[in-house]
Amino acid sequence: MLRSFRASLPLILVIMTAGSDGQQGWGVNYSPSSVCALKGSTVKISCTVKYPHDHQLRSVYWTKHAVTDGEAPDLCSDPDKTGRVQCVRADKDTSSITLTAVTEADKHIYYCRFTTDVEGGKWTGIPGVQLDVTDLQVETQQTVVEGDSVTLSCKSSCSLPEETTFIWSRNTKTINEGIRTKNQLQLWSVRGSDAGYYQCAVGGNEHLISPAVYVKVGRVYGLWKSGVNYSPSYVCALKGSTVKISCTSTYSVYGYQLIQSVSTKPAVTGEEPPDLCTDTDIRGGIQCVSEDKNTLIITLTAVTEADKHIYYCRFRDTQNNRWTVIPGARLDVTDLQVETKQCVKEGDSVTLSCKSSCSLPEETTFIWYRNTERLTGETLNNQLQLQSVSHSDAGEYRCAARGKAGERLNSPPVYLSVEYPPRNVSVFINGSAVIVSGDSVTLSCSSDSNPPAVNFTWFKDNQSSAVGSGQSFSALDSGRYYCEAENKYGSQRSESVSVTEGVQRSALLTLTGVVAGCGGLIFIIIFIIVFICVKRRRAAGSEAVEQKQSADSTDDTYTALDPASRRSADVYSKIPSVGSRAPDDETYTALELQSRSSEYETLQVAGASADPH
Repeated sequence: MLRSFRASLPLILVIMTAGSDGQQGWGVNYSPSSVCALKGSTVKISCTVKYPHDHQLRSVYWTKHAVTDGEAPDLCSDPDKTGRVQCVRADKDTSSITLTAVTEADKHIYYCRFTTDVEGGKWTGIPGVQLDVTDLQVETQQTVVEGDSVTLSCKSSCSLPEETTFIWSRNTKTINEGIRTKNQLQLWSVRGSDAGYYQCAVGGNEHLISPAVYVKVGRVYGLWKSGVNYSPSYVCALKGSTVKISCTSTYSVYGYQLIQSVSTKPAVTGEEPPDLCTDTDIRGGIQCVSEDKNTLIITLTAVTEADKHIYYCRFRDTQNNRWTVIPGARLDVTDLQVETKQCVKEGDSVTLSCKSSCSLPEETTFIWYRNTERLTGETLNNQLQLQSVSHSDAGEYRCAARGKAGERLNSPPVYLSVEYPPRNVSVFINGSAVIVSGDSVTLSCSSDSNPPAVNFTWFKDNQSSAVGSGQSFSALDSGRYYCEAENKYGSQRSESVSVTEGVQRSALLTLTGVVAGCGGLIFIIIFIIVFICVKRRRAAGSEAVEQKQSADSTDDTYTALDPASRRSADVYSKIPSVGSRAPDDETYTALELQSRSSEYETLQVAGASADPH
């Protein structure tokens, strides 16, 4: 099966999606990507196929059908096209189809289809090559009058290649007069001899000529075909420059007089053409000067495209009749455009041309710039050639032209893109390079390329097959990984990076919990020790204060003892204080002598004996 799509515009490089697995690496490169061919001409189209390295190519053929399943008819073996269609294999991956004497029936999209040795391996390159077939037609005014200008266009129904050249003929004879711009022929100030049958053809296929178109030239009263020389007879001027045109009469000796009158229109019977020399409302910034009686000079400053005309001088005959002298002097006004390939491959050569819509004078000099930097000196050549371009040659290019009078006109910039295969390919690790069981490490691939890399393939060292694709890759195992970036010009691989294996997540969480628990227990123990020390210090301070207060109050306690008032024996009243024990103990302070029994009243202190009964 093939999942395919049809794009609205043809592409040169197409990356296919094969089957339903979304694998990359399939593609078809067409050359050219589209064709506009003349009816009866020969057309050649080629394709180069791309497939995975582990596949073997079996067949390549051409078809008009973009099938996604089944078989597509092979144009190369179609018996109806025998002799007109030829298919050739240039090498194992490149095939071409050649169609001769093409007709409108050949207008179609042509696809390159190929098969490999993989089961179901049939792929069609989308979007294919569009072939259009056209003939040529001349389009123009079929009736003009003498002195007018006429433009003939060689038309086609599709866009012929830019390098196509056109050939013009009148009455079957090739003509070289007039001004040619692409597919057009301009005849200015036509005469009666310009009437005839006109045809156009394309260079290289002169036999494929257009049908003839007749152009009729009518006569107009008031025109004179000779007697005045115009210098120059044709001017291609830069926009904003100054232009001078002179006309000199050759009939003055016969009584014909050149008058100071210039017109952009030929005379018509009964009408006086507008005079640029006197009517400033027609065109400001114009000056007419009679150098002598036979020469008139007209000067136009800061010309624009509105000044594109044929300018006629006028003279008066002996009968005082006024005549407009043809063919006049034609003025074209142009700006500049840089024409070149917009994309070029690094190492190739490229030519940039400073184009104008008309042919500038030979003495015009050209100057080239890249990103405002001047590249070369002035040159008479309107082309700039870059050999073996590099990435540094990319940028905005513009040209400038300098006329004889010193005027200068700059073109708009055109960007030149230099394309190259991937380089500086590298792998970045998002986060840690340590892989944990049940988790993964994300790797990202980057490269410097133009156009950007479209395919990224991941490999593991010592393994021949790829392990993944895409710009990012999730590594599930330890090892050394590298990526390969690819665009249409080639590929490059990165250096390998290491992914190592760490402890299991559950063990890591357990260890983390234990460490956290121990840390909390140690904190609690330290808190308790600090609390006890503070409490003991406070208790010791309180005890010292109480001892001091107790010592101060000892004398008062014994003073309060009055042995004489006690109901004890006399022996207590006669206890000498000398040599007696100091009543330091609290026991003595608590004695109540009145509570003693009477038998203690007969006690004698200091060796006295009891009185015998």
